[in-house]
Amino acid sequence: MLANTLRNAVRFGVLGGLLLTLLGATFTPAGAPAGQVSLEVRNVAAVVAADDFSISIQPAGRIVTAGASAQYAIALVPASGTTLSPFTLAVKGLPSFTAATLDPLPYGATLTLMTAYTMPAGTYVFVVTATTASVTRSATGSLTVYGSG
Repeated sequence: MLANTLRNAVRFGVLGGLLLTLLGATFTPAGAPAGQVSLEVRNVAAVVAADDFSISIQPAGRIVTAGASAQYAIALVPASGTTLSPFTLAVKGLPSFTAATLDPLPYGATLTLMTAYTMPAGTYVFVVTATTASVTRSATGSLTVYGSG
């Protein structure tokens, strides 16, 4: 007769967010001397950690005169133990008199906002959203525009 006891899982963290879990059971034949145990691997599970990250806009706000442009650095920083998956960026909330370009970088982008000479003075808030296959994060920035003259 065999005694079957399920032991705790053994977990191995691997670079890039992969987690290997080995579940095992010990089998001790009835009457076997103490200390003689054999281990049989029953299940190997691989769990990929979510590709979590943070997003920031630097600087958070710029001040320009109408007709000028402003640049921002968009940075995506992977969470500890993960790598950054391919991502898309989108800018929303820009006023009518503004055009935006995103120049991609490995971990973010350079955002350039170009204003029209006819853009009304004011402070405008926009949102940059980064999306991977499983995570979406957003950051807010602002553009303050003064009259062209």
